[in-house]
Formats: sequence, C-alpha cells, structure tokens
Amino acid sequence: MSARDRIFSRIKAAREHSGVAYAPQRDALETVGEDFENPVRQFVELAKENDATVEELTSGDLIEDAIREYLDRADYQGAVMFGDGLHQLSAQPGFAAASSATLVNDGMAYADTAYAGLAEAGAIVTLSPAEGKPEYAFLARIHIAVLSKSLILRDMETLWTRLRKDSPGQMPRAINVIVGPSRTADLGVPAKLGAHGPSAVHILLVDE
Repeated sequence: MSARDRIFSRIKAAREHSGVAYAPQRDALETVGEDFENPVRQFVELAKENDATVEELTSGDLIEDAIREYLDRADYQGAVMFGDGLHQLSAQPGFAAASSATLVNDGMAYADTAYAGLAEAGAIVTLSPAEGKPEYAFLARIHIAVLSKSLILRDMETLWTRLRKDSPGQMPRAINVIVGPSRTADLGVPAKLGAHGPSAVHILLVDE
C-alpha cells in the first residue's frame, strides 16, 4: 500500500468512526467531456475556452517563424525574453534582447517550452527553470508556450506520476498550472484580461 493509500485509509476509518457517511471514491475522469479519447483535441478546445490561442505546427523547425508571425499579428515591437527551453533563439537576428528588469517594468513578451499540457483543463504546466525565475511567465504581457503534442497528459494524476518519475527524490521548486491569460475574478464585474499578468497566452503545439 502506498503512502497515499494509507492516508486515505486513515481518513476513511476516522470518518466511519465518527458516523459521517463516507462517499465512495469516484472516477477522477467521470466529468471529462466526450472528446477526451482525443487528448489533443480536448486540450485545444478547453484552452480556447479559457481565452488562450493555439497554433499547431508540423515541426519544431517552424517554432522561430511562428513566434515572429504571432508577434507581428499582435503588433508587438518590443523585446522578447526566452526561457531555458528556447534560449537558442535569443541569439537569432530580429529578436531584441530582454532583461529581467525590462520584463518587469515594461511587460514584454516571454517565450519558453512547457513541461506538459493537461487535457482535462486545457492548461499548460511549467516548472521552475534552472536559470532565471519562474515568475517571468507571469510578469510578461505576452506569454508564448511551446508544447509537444506528445506531452499532453490526460489529467492531473498523470502529471504527478510523471513528475515523480522525472524528479526522483526532489520535486522542482515551483510547479505552475496555467489556464489561459490572467483575468479579474470579482463577482458582478466583467472579467478583464491582463489585469495582473499576461493579457495573452499563445500555445504552439508541435508534432514531434
């Protein structure tokens, strides 16, 4: 029995002893939509529902051009900060260098690879980088995330299983689950994108 199972067994035993009815554990996937057998399609649909934009690429060789074209469509002329996964693009001509100071002060564009995608939520998952700070994705005005279709996972449970496998003995300092652009959440007030974070999240889905 795993540590998780032992914890739930103790909780169940305590509730039964207290006389409180214990609801049987439900299937974690029972509320997922009918298209869930196609995780990529499910991911794309939910990401768009959450106001992210998604672009599918047939090859990783198209990433640089796709970033340029997206920024052109967004009429963005500022600098771009690249995370660890796309660091090689920072030396390419046409991309103005960005520093952490200008990222914070000017709200510029940030591009990096995502660790995974969650089909059940249309969310991207990012980890704390080896260099730099994990909050850069939240300080930028535009967040561009590159995600391989093969890294789209069915659900949160699968994510934790993969993390334990990839990070034996030591989890990353930060694990961020990002669902679309930043927005306000005040009751009775129309949502405003980019109120305290990126106003645009663009996902490049790559066939690999």
